[in-house]
Amino acid sequence: MKARILHTRFWQDEFILSSTKDVRLLYNYLLTNAFIGLTGIYRLPEAYISLETALTKEDIKTAKNTLEKANKVFFYNEWVYIPKADQYNKFSKGEKTGVAYEREVKDLPEDVEKYFNKRYPIHTLYGFSDTLRNKKQETSNKKQDEDVNPDVVIEGLKEKEL
Repeated sequence: MKARILHTRFWQDEFILSSTKDVRLLYNYLLTNAFIGLTGIYRLPEAYISLETALTKEDIKTAKNTLEKANKVFFYNEWVYIPKADQYNKFSKGEKTGVAYEREVKDLPEDVEKYFNKRYPIHTLYGFSDTLRNKKQETSNKKQDEDVNPDVVIEGLKEKEL
């Protein structure tokens, strides 16, 4: 059984705060379901989404459109691509993880890789073509590590209600 840890800051993300409950549920599900791997690119038939989330086909279609327009998730046939899957769901940075990441990309069907590369280049996510994914990356945005100010979050929610 796989385990996922979803950072609590997921719920303070501006996109999540401004999204409908269906979009929140679908995005959360796509980040944490049993099919997701290291790359954030995986095959997921819509029947599974409907079964496991209880969303209707129309709800799923609407939520998918919202996620794609926001460049959060891309869909192609039965494939899902979450370019920044590890933003809220950190994976190990060990040597074996980098090798497994490369293998996942190499095992993608050619048409799937081409389609997603047009949307958000896969090979540039982690410097894939030059270095293994397990190389430590520098954080250029120090705000990510700061604590969330609850007053700002509450203020944003009040504005949304208006």
